[in-house]
Amino acid sequence: MSKVLELKEKRAKAWEAAKAFLDSKQGSNGLMSAEDAATYDKMEAEVVDLGKEIDRLERQAVIDAELAKAMLSIGAVKGIEFGKGFAVADLTGSINNDKMRCENGKPVFSSNNAGGILGGISNGNQIVFRIAVKPVPSIFINQQTVSLNDGKFENTDLQIKGRHDVCLCPRIVPVVEAMANIVIADMILQNRAAKL
Repeated sequence: MSKVLELKEKRAKAWEAAKAFLDSKQGSNGLMSAEDAATYDKMEAEVVDLGKEIDRLERQAVIDAELAKAMLSIGAVKGIEFGKGFAVADLTGSINNDKMRCENGKPVFSSNNAGGILGGISNGNQIVFRIAVKPVPSIFINQQTVSLNDGKFENTDLQIKGRHDVCLCPRIVPVVEAMANIVIADMILQNRAAKL
């Protein structure tokens, strides 16, 4: 994100310079020479281009955050981890870092502990994440709960009746795959749009 901050500062300075140029070259009647107008247009275009690059970088730097947000929006999902996930807390940097080598003239990683995402940006490896899914709460066993009768809470038991899934696994896998595909497709389209 330091690149984004650097570009924002550069854009702010470019905009101030463009405004100062406009103020110094504009006559009392609000007109300026064609040459000065062309110079100002170039300065303004640079500010716009810097804004587009900032937008592109800000959108690009969040693949893991966007995937996490999408996965956690699925009702039964309670957690997500990328690559080795929480296991990296017990590793050293020399073990966790995905080492790079050159094979057939192309850079490759010898491992994928990061899950294909470094600094929020895809590194070209397969994106790997795991989700934690809560158990189905609708079970056919008496469960303790409370009920509200005449404005008072009372202890009671609840037993679910009817047809319910006993396991979410068969149903949640295609939902997770579809959600991941939507997020990745959206990120690709955003990246393309930023280059227009």
